[in-house]
Amino acid sequence: MTLRPSTAARALALCLALLPSVSEAGGFYLTDRGVRPLGRGGAFIAGADDLHALWYNPAGLVRAGRGLLLDGSLVNFGNNYVRDALPDPNGEPIRFRPAEGSGQPLMIPTLAVSHNFGLRDWMFAAGVFAPYAAITSYDDSALAPQRYSLITLNGSLLAVGGLYAAWRPHPTLSVGAGVLALTGSFVARLAFSGCPATVTCTPEDPDWDSGAQLTPGPI
Repeated sequence: MTLRPSTAARALALCLALLPSVSEAGGFYLTDRGVRPLGRGGAFIAGADDLHALWYNPAGLVRAGRGLLLDGSLVNFGNNYVRDALPDPNGEPIRFRPAEGSGQPLMIPTLAVSHNFGLRDWMFAAGVFAPYAAITSYDDSALAPQRYSLITLNGSLLAVGGLYAAWRPHPTLSVGAGVLALTGSFVARLAFSGCPATVTCTPEDPDWDSGAQLTPGPI
């Protein structure tokens, strides 16, 4: 069999696209909300058909129908890590003892209600839920290994409320939208180095450490 040049070029491009490669990333992780979305591995956006559509795709509310949703998750989070410092670029790094973060188990509730108010092919909903967050605390002593970082988020209390609407102009098409508001208070206490870069000092000396607390709110 002889391949045309255009066909061979397409085949070569496809083979190059399928070559394995290494990808590295890090950042915030938002877990799925609800048993069914979690069971589907998050593949719920196009098929949203219950009140979890508030989080994934409001257009799915027209398939959810009238109902009430009460859902809750229990987050038990702990974080341990080791910090390395390099005070002298030509010296050996200093490894500190492990930093151990702890937090109380935290309930993450979701409450939602939907109704069409007698309007065909319409659905309206209201919901309130807590954002996924871990209220973690770390050692706050002078020689804490996580210096220049978070100490605690204790005292934070946040909730997200929203109103949603969905319309189905055609049996195969639906559109939806929502308006959300984050409310509550956020408290963060942290430590940072007061050693300026323009002054000769010792960044790893706890005498140069400073503390700060952020309390924005009410949000």
